[in-house]
Amino acid sequence: RTRTSSAITVHTATSRTTRRTPPVTIQGLDNTFSKRIPDSESRNT
Repeated sequence: RTRTSSAITVHTATSRTTRRTPPVTIQGLDNTFSKRIPDSESRNT
């Protein structure tokens, strides 16, 4: 039973990390896009 409980805690931990990671990746994409947009504008000008 102790093994199953430990497995459950691991699953909960992974679920928490997966839930936290998506927003972080989204922020990273936003940062890359914000950086690429000004670059394209500067190139156009």
